[in-house]
Amino acid sequence: YTGGDKYSSDQERASEEGDSTVLNRGEQAVEWGNATGALRWNHLFNDKLFSNTTLTYSRFFYGSRDQYTRETTFGDQPMSRDLLYFRYHSNNRDLGISTDFDYRPDPDQTIRFGASAVLHHFQPGRISYDENTQTDSLSEESIDILLDRTAQQVGEYDLYFEDEFQVKSEFGGNLGLRATALHVDGRLLFYLQPRFQLL
Repeated sequence: YTGGDKYSSDQERASEEGDSTVLNRGEQAVEWGNATGALRWNHLFNDKLFSNTTLTYSRFFYGSRDQYTRETTFGDQPMSRDLLYFRYHSNNRDLGISTDFDYRPDPDQTIRFGASAVLHHFQPGRISYDENTQTDSLSEESIDILLDRTAQQVGEYDLYFEDEFQVKSEFGGNLGLRATALHVDGRLLFYLQPRFQLL
């Protein structure tokens, strides 16, 4: 699935100030959207063991651009051009794969285990800004970078094991353990999450 939207608006107003003509112009543009996709493969090894493998991708982006100009002319001669420019851009992406297994050694017990890995690509925001007065056109190469947040790469890895069992008809339990590791800025963070539940 993929989808996107765009919005733009241009406004212009002229006024007389003494012997000069002042033209105020505003230009706005916004675009945003997302994309996601998945591939899944199911496999039955035998009547007790089943697997499900999934490959996923997702992306979200947002960008906006605002430009305001004030041009002053005297007759046919340009006097000055004041410009305010602002641009924002963000882009986030995830690429992941997971494999899950279901194993039923007998009707009163189900064992689930699996692993997953996700690469997160974060770019929360990049801002460009410029404000100046001039008489000629402005090129985007002259715009200063006010805030440049370079992309952040984060790796997320999971392993889990879960045993759901039934003892007679009135008692059961669920015993599980999940191990999660995050790879951020060259550091590896590790977490263990045990779980026990009476059914």
